[in-house]
Amino acid sequence: MIFLLLLINVFSDEENIYQKSAYEYDNIFAVNENNEFKILGNMEIENKNIIFANYVNIWGDSKRASWKFMLFLENGIFLGMYTGIVFDIESIIINDQMIIFPFDSKDGNIIDFSNGIPDRVWIDGYLYEYLEINKPNKEINSRLFLIICIIILFFVILIIIILVYLRTRKKNISFYRK
Repeated sequence: MIFLLLLINVFSDEENIYQKSAYEYDNIFAVNENNEFKILGNMEIENKNIIFANYVNIWGDSKRASWKFMLFLENGIFLGMYTGIVFDIESIIINDQMIIFPFDSKDGNIIDFSNGIPDRVWIDGYLYEYLEINKPNKEINSRLFLIICIIILFFVILIIIILVYLRTRKKNISFYRK
């Protein structure tokens, strides 16, 4: 977590923050001349500002492409992605709680985020599943875990101090009774 915060401070360019976060998850997201990473916009989902990005990697002699529609928290935490959705990034519309893709509505052209991040979406006649990398509240959970660990450690140390005190006190009492 501290490492991620340091990375965010070092890389001030907005796209670099998100590229770095994705690269930490899997180094296939390396930045080079064969790929494109573009921030598409943002939306508030379940009281969290979610950043949308598109990642395209061109590989091999046949110039095949891998497409990733990626979601991030605004602090750079990589939430997850839908893989394989091919679209013209200039033609999408980010609207309130929806993203509208440039496809016929009968084939599916909307990702509706009004009830959170959907597990599956129907876009351009294909079903895409969301690959969750990090839950949006992971940062809160890690802080809570740290606080609980510190409290437990405090009580363990307190119990040890009390036991040592009682043991030395018992020895002192028995010494005076003789």
